[in-house]
Amino acid sequence: MLKRRRLKPEQEVVIIFDTRIGYVEKPAIFVKYEQISIGNSNHDIPVFDYEDRTIKGLDCFWLLPQEAQNPEKIQKIQYDLLKAQVNVLTIGKRLGYNIPQKIKDPEIKKMAEENNARIQAVIDKFGFDPTDTSWIEIELSTTTRERNWFKFEREHALAMNDNWDDMIHVYKQQFDDTISLEEAKRLSKKWYRFVLGSHNIRLRGIKDRSQWVQDARDFEKTHRNRETRMLTWSLACKNKFPHIRTKQRVAFAPGPYFNECIERCPQLFTSPDCTMLKPGTILRVVSFDAEQKFIKLDFTEEIHALIKGEVQDKPWSREGPDYIIMVKPEEFDTHLEVLESLGPDYVPPVKEAKVVPSPEMLGDPQ
Repeated sequence: MLKRRRLKPEQEVVIIFDTRIGYVEKPAIFVKYEQISIGNSNHDIPVFDYEDRTIKGLDCFWLLPQEAQNPEKIQKIQYDLLKAQVNVLTIGKRLGYNIPQKIKDPEIKKMAEENNARIQAVIDKFGFDPTDTSWIEIELSTTTRERNWFKFEREHALAMNDNWDDMIHVYKQQFDDTISLEEAKRLSKKWYRFVLGSHNIRLRGIKDRSQWVQDARDFEKTHRNRETRMLTWSLACKNKFPHIRTKQRVAFAPGPYFNECIERCPQLFTSPDCTMLKPGTILRVVSFDAEQKFIKLDFTEEIHALIKGEVQDKPWSREGPDYIIMVKPEEFDTHLEVLESLGPDYVPPVKEAKVVPSPEMLGDPQ
């Protein structure tokens, strides 16, 4: 996932830009940021010096020197950039913005035009645009700050991608409102839940906006209440988390820790791709909702430190890319064996009593 990063004056980078003979890489020095206006928002554009020339971020891509030495990293960035360019051109055309096109490939422009054609076909069919979320800031905001933040999320979600320092800085410039990191995260989560909660009903072509509002509110409340219950449970453990054991294979996503997983603890996984934990693996329960059996799991402290190099203070809280152990609520009883108490609200399943047949049942008259 692409993130917007801030450079410091005189910082060394590698720039990549298009020429008549194709894309070339050059070492460059970051000079400053300049602002351009797209729509109603200002955006900072980097300016670089290279070989006694100047080039702006509108006409090139940049990498840190250590990233440019990793072919896999460059390939991943290229893939992300292609997707981002298509999405940006699609949205820009719909909003009537003249968006700079760094990757000047006619196929990308064609893909954006095809996306817009599909969206327009849906609009013609339904009589409204089901992808438009501007109604959220009108119908669901309760304060001026909420309305402003929801508008900000809608306009900037693609460009920011969880770079919170950048988001807060741009939000303050746009709305003259200083917001704390905690409040920004809370409002961002609320907005996304409203979007997700109303997604299905909008995409079914139902025009009744009151139903959108109700579904969005119900979804947001459900997830907020569950999050509160799980956080309360985690804090009550005081970093002494109960343990469980896997009874069946459990899905696992290594995230950015694939190399650490396969090199340092391959015995935990069913195969070298590290996508399944073996039965019999001991794990910590770091967050739990007894009401709906949602659960967050982590390795034991020893394995956690082996993979990450340190033990986290709040293992239930993930602020960035991480590995994930995935157990659905409906898999809880079949895939996990509870080894220690999960608290007073958890009621373990009733085990069926084993019936030992009597001689009479077996037809033995004795």
